[in-house]
This record gives sequence, C-alpha cells and structure tokens, in this order.
Amino acid sequence: MNQNQNTGGAAFLLCRAKNMTLRDYFASHASEEDIQEHTTKVWTDGNEFGAGYFTPTNTREEAKYAYADAMLKAREERT
Repeated sequence: MNQNQNTGGAAFLLCRAKNMTLRDYFASHASEEDIQEHTTKVWTDGNEFGAGYFTPTNTREEAKYAYADAMLKAREERT
C-alpha cells in the first residue's frame, strides 16, 4: 500500500482489530454489485473462434479497495 494513501484512520478505537483501517472496513463490506462496479474491464478483440469480450484487469480484492477508496473520497468531499 502506498504510504501516502488515505486510509481513513482506525476503524475501531476500542477493540482487538486495532490494525484495521476504515479503508479495510469499507473493502471488507463491499457487495457483489460494488465489486462489479469497480472492476476495471477491457475489450478483448475476438479471434477466429468468436466475437470479442470484456476481461477484468484487476482482481476482486483490487476492486474491493477501489470501492473503499471511492467511499473515502466521498467522505472527504462531504466534510
């Protein structure tokens, strides 16, 4: 993780999950719709067997953190 990245601070102040950031919390609660929305897809040209198709360029975990980053950005804009 980039050291300059906004993590939102601690998710829980008084519990065992001291190292969990708000970014981690948001990522862990991303729904399937959120993951699909934040999955980056690129068009792959078709070959001799058929038409082209979209393929994801990031993993599910990367999509979850892209969602979490969007949540933190929206939170910053609100304040």
